[in-house]
Amino acid sequence: MNDRLVIPMSAFQIAWREKKQAPVRLSPLTLNKYVDISGMNKGRMILNRHKAIIQAKIRPIVLEAITNGAAIEYPAKFKFEWFLKDRRTDLDNIAFMHKFIFDAFQGVSVRGNKFMPGDGLKHVVGLTDVFAGIDKENERLEITWQHVDKK
Repeated sequence: MNDRLVIPMSAFQIAWREKKQAPVRLSPLTLNKYVDISGMNKGRMILNRHKAIIQAKIRPIVLEAITNGAAIEYPAKFKFEWFLKDRRTDLDNIAFMHKFIFDAFQGVSVRGNKFMPGDGLKHVVGLTDVFAGIDKENERLEITWQHVDKK
């Protein structure tokens, strides 16, 4: 059974403008950007659109992983290893992406079987985030999981 999934950091990119006159560029949605957008006029609608776009990028990666044998036995604990292009982003600023990732996991099913039936404590009993290093050529998130016996 495959217990690993790799998501390129490009899956988390949104079109973003730092200042009104600055050019629009792609950059990862961070918690700071999320808070900034939520305070904007129609911020909730903008964030819902960004979330849908990010999840749409993640779902095919999950489907491919399932076809290659990925499965999660629940309850499970998850480890998120972040390989970033530089050290400018704080780990806690990107780790909030768990929500988007788990929601994308719940949106994928094969033959009626959901990859993740839920993201509550019945299914997810642990999260660990690790800054795994700099990789300018292959910025990515590697997710591994491990079944935890019920106590």
